[in-house]
Amino acid sequence: MTQPSSGVLNVCVSSTLNWNPGDDFIRLGVRRLLQSTLRTRVNYFIWNRNPDFFLNPWSDCRMKEGFLSNSCSSEDLRYMDLFVFAGIPEWFGQPTEPLYREILSRRVPALFLGLGDGKDLGTLSKTEKRVLNSDFSLCLCRSVALAEQLRGEGVLNVRALPCPAVLCAPETAAAVQPPKGKIGFLLQTTDISCQNSQISFAEEFWRLPENPAQELLCSYIAEARQAASKGKRFRYSYAPEDYFDLYQHYDWIVTTRLHGAISALSAGVPAVLVRAEDNLRVKNAADLFRDVLPSCSSLGQALLTCEAADELAYRTLREKILRFKQAAFRAYQAPLGEFFKRHFPGN
Repeated sequence: MTQPSSGVLNVCVSSTLNWNPGDDFIRLGVRRLLQSTLRTRVNYFIWNRNPDFFLNPWSDCRMKEGFLSNSCSSEDLRYMDLFVFAGIPEWFGQPTEPLYREILSRRVPALFLGLGDGKDLGTLSKTEKRVLNSDFSLCLCRSVALAEQLRGEGVLNVRALPCPAVLCAPETAAAVQPPKGKIGFLLQTTDISCQNSQISFAEEFWRLPENPAQELLCSYIAEARQAASKGKRFRYSYAPEDYFDLYQHYDWIVTTRLHGAISALSAGVPAVLVRAEDNLRVKNAADLFRDVLPSCSSLGQALLTCEAADELAYRTLREKILRFKQAAFRAYQAPLGEFFKRHFPGN
């Protein structure tokens, strides 16, 4: 059991910065959960899994040492009182090996929040399995399938809950707004090496006639660059928090990005997820949002979904989204409160 002697808890969050906005939305949701549950003062550190910090982004995922970024290095880990793995499929493997070693050597409490599918659990190392199977860890997955797989690996303290990204936006952003008569398209392209789409949804969007009621939102600077080169109007920000306000300009967000849809829901704006049928990673996470997040396989179908909702149905959906967010918050509070009570009784 860890008990910080200084009265301040040093928390290391495993996530990324300036890599994948989805990671940012998960991390923001996790922060809100921690801030609502922990009563003690907290110092937040980040273990930045941005591949720019790998020895080689595509072939050697071990973390560099001696970088100048304001992020944790291996030598900082010995000062941590709690480790938090904030979502995405890359929650084990080479980039996080130093964290697992530190957790196991000192039996540091570890939270795994919003874990996603996408990696073969058969590649889990002995150290990773020992941490996951320990009595000082808690795993809350965003996929029922992954939770079942982890139980098959002997992980008992695991359950499936909606991705914590649904809590990323402040409560004030979720208030029901009057209709705007506009749709925001948050799409992926096929030519961005780090986050390309499986199918050409963006190319389908490029072919749509210009419509002032439809606007493009870009998550990556490469997408903004591409939209600009095509003479398309678009909205973009490097700061994920800015999207909560951007979403409020639209009645709907149509997107191929799972966490684009979830962050829109967190901001109280209905979304339609456009996805490939065989993308199980996205499907498994979206299944826990099925009551508030319609999905389809084409932009045309997505537009029909938006058009089919009359004013009453639309308002009812927004109210349902708010209740869903509140229920997700309560669902996390119970296991987190028990975890902190057990490992930080002075909290």
